[in-house]
This record gives sequence, structure tokens and C-alpha cells, in this order.
Amino acid sequence: MWFDQKPKEQVIDIDAGDTSNELAVVEYIEDIYKFYKLNDSRSHQYMDSQPEINDRMRGILVDWLIDVHTKFDLSLETLYMTINIIDRFLAVKAVPRREL
Repeated sequence: MWFDQKPKEQVIDIDAGDTSNELAVVEYIEDIYKFYKLNDSRSHQYMDSQPEINDRMRGILVDWLIDVHTKFDLSLETLYMTINIIDRFLAVKAVPRREL
């Protein structure tokens, strides 16, 4: 019936303002979203598998990364991706304390 159907919400293109910014790579945005929807890219609990480092040490590293991010006025995506890469690496490889 007509009253069971929800009206379609208008989707706002939040990337429209970045079309002239070549660093935003808006031409790949659809592919990126599809990839993230298909893959569970979140890191799972991994710190128990690290023999020499702990949550506090990871927190210190992330705090330092935030300081660097702020100092160089980088994009938020850069910070998020950096932390994601570090977490994914730490999830599969044991890292000695001196190399963290």
C-alpha cells in the first residue's frame, strides 16, 4: 500500500566540495565505500598477542601521531589511515618494544 512505502531520503553529496581538490580523489569514493562495506577492516583485539608492548604504549604512540598530525595540519583521513595501518600491522606481527 502507498502508506507502507517510505519516501526516499535525499542523499547529500558531502564530497561535492572536494571535486577540485585532487588530493581528495573523489573519483574513487564510490569504490572506497564499496570496499569498506564488503570488508571488515576493523582491527580486532590483538594486544594480548604482543609480548613486549601494551595498551598504554600504543596510546603513547597514537598521542604522538596526533601531535605530528596537528603540527603539520594533515587531513583527518591521514591520521585515521595511519592508526588503522599500525593496528593491522600489530595484529599480525609481534613488535619489540624498542621498535615501536
